[in-house]
Amino acid sequence: MRSMFALLLLASVSAPAFGGQMIEVAQSSPDQTTSDQSAAVVVSQAAMDEAVRHGVLHTTVGGDTMVGVDLIVGIPSGIRVSLFPRIFGVQNVPVSLDLYYGGTATAAGFAEVVGAGLRIHLELAADKIGKNALMLAPGFSVMVGWDDTPTDPGWFDFGPDSTIVYVTAGTDVAWRHQFAKHFGMELGLNVSGAIMASGLDSSGVDSAGRPFVQLSAYIGFHF
Repeated sequence: MRSMFALLLLASVSAPAFGGQMIEVAQSSPDQTTSDQSAAVVVSQAAMDEAVRHGVLHTTVGGDTMVGVDLIVGIPSGIRVSLFPRIFGVQNVPVSLDLYYGGTATAAGFAEVVGAGLRIHLELAADKIGKNALMLAPGFSVMVGWDDTPTDPGWFDFGPDSTIVYVTAGTDVAWRHQFAKHFGMELGLNVSGAIMASGLDSSGVDSAGRPFVQLSAYIGFHF
């Protein structure tokens, strides 16, 4: 009888403690769920940061470039200066503003030209040490020039007898090598299609609407 009473007493004392543990576990579950959700958010943000840093919006080789200077040989020939603005809070968005000066063959004849354009720089492949990369840089430009013919009235006369104006769209394919954080080199080829907006040919006929092709090679340095 005494043994049965002792067992009942022990059960009555143990039950609240055990129940309290169950309640405590049940109450801790939401905190654990919140902790897991927070960890998932941190992981997702880290993955997003990594994608921005090493994805299409950021190149691993030469991604800190601020200015590039290219010597172009072919059609066209000349100099291209590229400016890389730092925007959107990303260390470097590889969209360059390109400024051109040189000479080229157009559908209206040979001309001395200046121009401006935009390119986006895509990294197709890179080595593990971040020193070499295969780059693709599609873009477009607007070019203005003169051809020194007797019928050319001079710069910025945008009429039927205007100075030469044409628009290009094409791409660079290049090998990029990075020597240091702000010093690298590129060797590349450019293929572009162009169409005349205005300009007289050697016969004095308006060349607007005539297409032509440009092909050139370049060596450049970026900083």
